[in-house]
Amino acid sequence: MEYVLNVPPVDAIKKRKQSLKLFLYIVCLAFMSISAAQAQPYIKRIPSIDSLNDRAWNVVQNDISAFKQLGGQALVLSNKQNYLFGQCEALQIIGTYYRHVGEPDSAYFWYNEALKARVKLGDSAMISGTLSNLSVLFMEQGNYLAAKKNFENAEKLIPASDIVRRANLQSNLVVLNKRMGNYDEALTHVHQVKQLLQESMDSILYATCLMNEGNLYELMGEQEKAIENHNEALEIFKSAGDSLNQAKVLNNLGNAFLRKSDFGQAMRYFESSLKMFQKQKSLMEIAGIEQNISTLHRYMGNLEDAKVILKRSLDKWDQIDNQEKKAEGLILMGEILFEQKRYRQAINVSIQAEEIIPANSANNYILLYNLSRYHSLLGEYDKAYEYQKRSNILQEKRNAERFKWSSLEKNYRFQIKEVEFLNKENQLLYENTRKEKHLRFAILIG
Repeated sequence: MEYVLNVPPVDAIKKRKQSLKLFLYIVCLAFMSISAAQAQPYIKRIPSIDSLNDRAWNVVQNDISAFKQLGGQALVLSNKQNYLFGQCEALQIIGTYYRHVGEPDSAYFWYNEALKARVKLGDSAMISGTLSNLSVLFMEQGNYLAAKKNFENAEKLIPASDIVRRANLQSNLVVLNKRMGNYDEALTHVHQVKQLLQESMDSILYATCLMNEGNLYELMGEQEKAIENHNEALEIFKSAGDSLNQAKVLNNLGNAFLRKSDFGQAMRYFESSLKMFQKQKSLMEIAGIEQNISTLHRYMGNLEDAKVILKRSLDKWDQIDNQEKKAEGLILMGEILFEQKRYRQAINVSIQAEEIIPANSANNYILLYNLSRYHSLLGEYDKAYEYQKRSNILQEKRNAERFKWSSLEKNYRFQIKEVEFLNKENQLLYENTRKEKHLRFAILIG
């Protein structure tokens, strides 16, 4: 089997700290052995390798280090025995590991290899799973169009009888629409998930659905419903021993109590969540919690503490290279500076956010409104008017196009036989995402 390298330049991929060097060496050797293998893959399943992959997926929520080690071992053994099924799963595991630790370039590399391997295996349901993971990766990078396209392609490949995969995909669409501010559409997907789960006994998936629904209620101002959903989800995750999702729910509960102005309860939930994420070494989640704690301090009037904690969060978003979340943090920093009556600094920070925020981000309206307000307070009424006008136009456009995705259907089609086209399309989408970020900051990578 030969694998064509269709990835970002090697020097564009971030290097982990010394603790990951051995694992990188193992997976590089494993990848070279994939390229060297020429014999036909085994059709017969190899239980010892399947067991390694299964064990990896079982610990992903609780032990990310063990997750990567088990996946690496499975890949090495699969390559030695030319076991294509094992390779597919192991490549997917390695991609998921890098996504969890905040290395999007590396995650894209391994997901792309998993996609090609799964097409060679010929299992459409497995291909849909990799496409869904690519969608989540694009979504986390703020490229909502690419995420939407891949979700749609994945949905076409899922058999009608595969309830769990269909429910998982609908759950991801909940998150995508929530990020874009399409709350009504997100709730529609939540209800679709619930209908699907009537035919399934997957308690984790059901709890995830409850958590997503709670998040939507929170954003829509219905905090009691949100808290009820989150508490129900928390009990299910506790029973299942799912510590990562427990930490997510605790964070959500912190947000709900923050919105109720119950600052003591909010802080207790945030701190509990932060401790659990720190054990997981999940940089992305830690950055999000720190941002929430900063907001809590701001609401309590502790503006200097809020700035210090938010700066820590912004540093992590830089490290992860998540420009959408960094833009969100910069918007919040501008609001803190505004409350300190440092209007010029608030404008400067907000302009930094404007340079990097994705076009489809739900925060664009807030950013433009803030800039209008800041310029107005400095007596710069022409600039204030321009930002207010842009804000109004954006809001009108979002209202008009909120549920209109039909034009996307005409521009993108997926067929199994066109997998090379799909790889090139995803490569272009991913490279464009990276180039936009790097050009904005005049950073040269590779």
